[in-house]
Amino acid sequence: MPQPAPSPTKSVFDDLMEHNKGYAKRFDLGHLQTPPIKKLVILTCMDSRMDLEQLLGLSVGDAHMIRNAGGIAT
Repeated sequence: MPQPAPSPTKSVFDDLMEHNKGYAKRFDLGHLQTPPIKKLVILTCMDSRMDLEQLLGLSVGDAHMIRNAGGIAT
């Protein structure tokens, strides 16, 4: 569901920080291990339209996600 546009008096950064504070208060994933559960690293394009978890059927904590221009490692 699309998020409403930030208010003209708030910057995008301010809006992000506000959301981050709410996320931190509700955070309940501390039980997950730090290494990815599926021992998987995904290198992909940084196209912001892709929801990688949904696209690949993954859950939070399953894989490290690395996004860069073109999804290329050299």
